[in-house]
Amino acid sequence: MCLYSCTGFNNKEKENIMGLTTYVQGFKMPDKEWRDMKAIFDLCTEKGVSVPEEVLNYFNGGYPDPAGIQIDMKESVREWGNSYSDGFEIDVNKIPKGVNVIRFVNSY
Repeated sequence: MCLYSCTGFNNKEKENIMGLTTYVQGFKMPDKEWRDMKAIFDLCTEKGVSVPEEVLNYFNGGYPDPAGIQIDMKESVREWGNSYSDGFEIDVNKIPKGVNVIRFVNSY
């Protein structure tokens, strides 16, 4: 979930030097089901056969992430700000079941 972005400037020349996007990702750490699905993924890849759609869907259409399965955090994360600061906050009561790792990402 991308929450906000901003662009840095060189104050003297008003030259755009960089953009920043900040977002939050939730992960369910690898468990037995994840390890089983990864074993199928790895075996299919090793043998040069198509990975079953069910396995691809389990990994959100990509390669298995060692951090686990990314879980949608939209309902628990909201933008926050005042006159001097902005950012985001997480409503811990709305964190999806199974999320045990929350990753804060700044992307340049």
